[in-house]
Amino acid sequence: SSITEGLRLGCLAFLEACSSPEIRQIALIDGPSVLGWAVWRKIDAENGFGALCDGLKEAKRQKTLRAETDPVALAYLLSGAMNEAALALSDPQLSKSQRGKLRRAMEAALLSMLAAFEA
Repeated sequence: SSITEGLRLGCLAFLEACSSPEIRQIALIDGPSVLGWAVWRKIDAENGFGALCDGLKEAKRQKTLRAETDPVALAYLLSGAMNEAALALSDPQLSKSQRGKLRRAMEAALLSMLAAFEA
């Protein structure tokens, strides 16, 4: 469905953006450090995590996710996986080819996780 395709594309776009050391520094390191964990989580809940959660809830409403799927639980798992992937992918020690190989492996794993819950 278009909603699950949108979720796939959103997850892949997030990983692509987070391959940047600047994005890593601002979004995943400075943001939580400067704002504090609670404030950072609130902002994330209203934006990235919130959008992911809304997309999964809509996919469930459209019956493109399995009936027993809890969209909020799945959103937490996907969000955590993507945040960890972003930290790993933006490691300045990685060569361009290492980063590409790692991102392809992570994309495959992320898409497999999402596909496991599709109806």
